[in-house]
Amino acid sequence: MSPASLVARAARRSALLAHLTAFFDGIRPESYLNVDPDDGRIVLQAATSLGFATAQTAGPDRAASATAQLLAALTGQRLPGTVRTALLGCSSHPEAELEMDELAEITDLLQQQLGPDAEMIFGHGPPPSAPGADLHLWLLVGYA
Repeated sequence: MSPASLVARAARRSALLAHLTAFFDGIRPESYLNVDPDDGRIVLQAATSLGFATAQTAGPDRAASATAQLLAALTGQRLPGTVRTALLGCSSHPEAELEMDELAEITDLLQQQLGPDAEMIFGHGPPPSAPGADLHLWLLVGYA
């Protein structure tokens, strides 16, 4: 492997570690996000490669907008393999709670793009910390 390939690989690993750290910090027990750390282990155990995406948005059509952001980020990563598992974390502002139809829209759009055989686990939790965002999504995808 060339030195440039090794540097690029190390950079990808470092970025993935930062994303994973942020994701699992968000689902720690005291955060009240309705995702169990064992759900994360399910995604990690079966994976030969991992993808990570995050999105935040506000206003009308926020579910479609956030999902499009997630999918664009995954497409940009160009990871090999077929999606086997996906872990979706959602948080919404108390004054703009995630509606059931929005959650259905998000999961349906993701399932269509990830494939019918992809197992999706999701949870909902506390409000996003980003100013101006009333919906924040995290997606961890395990490829095989």
